[in-house]
Amino acid sequence: NDTANMLKNCSKKKKTISKNVKLCYSRKKEEQKKEGNSMVNVGICDDNRDVLRSLAQMIRSSWTTEHTITLCNSRAELEQWLAGTGTNRPDVLLLDIDLGRENGITVSNWVADRCPGLKILFITGHVEYSQDIFHGKADGFLIKPVDCRVLCRELDRVTEVPAAPETEDYLSLKIHKEVLRVPVREIRYLESQRRVVYIVTEN
Repeated sequence: NDTANMLKNCSKKKKTISKNVKLCYSRKKEEQKKEGNSMVNVGICDDNRDVLRSLAQMIRSSWTTEHTITLCNSRAELEQWLAGTGTNRPDVLLLDIDLGRENGITVSNWVADRCPGLKILFITGHVEYSQDIFHGKADGFLIKPVDCRVLCRELDRVTEVPAAPETEDYLSLKIHKEVLRVPVREIRYLESQRRVVYIVTEN
């Protein structure tokens, strides 16, 4: 047994298992399940239509994650989009800080209250606004003209899915009608003496 050989010559603490024990080695992999659609729904809100088209083109041509894009030219259009998303909720919003007559930072607070979990990336051509983003509910800040690589990197960052739990190996021990599962990482070695199996563990 490769596992037993690998775990030899370690400190001894014994668990006695009767001769009726049936040993079987099993591997359990916890699978991460992501609810809902894997499609990332991206919204872009800017009062400049040329900027809207430019950002949308960057995302469509360079961002490899499957996505949809909705363009909003005003707060009114943004509110209309958010009101009509239903179960197909937005995931990321690129929001201009200088949004015509509206303040994008104020808008971000309004959006965050109505769409918990929505990731907001501010976009602006005014570097001096960088200090103001702390008054809004945003997850990042992009300077115009937006660099395509930076844009894709930020989208990757805010939509990153947490890594799935690592595979866990177990030694399953069937004792009559009960099954005891011992993590392999805790086992120091196995020993058999006169029809009795000893499992030596760290604890």
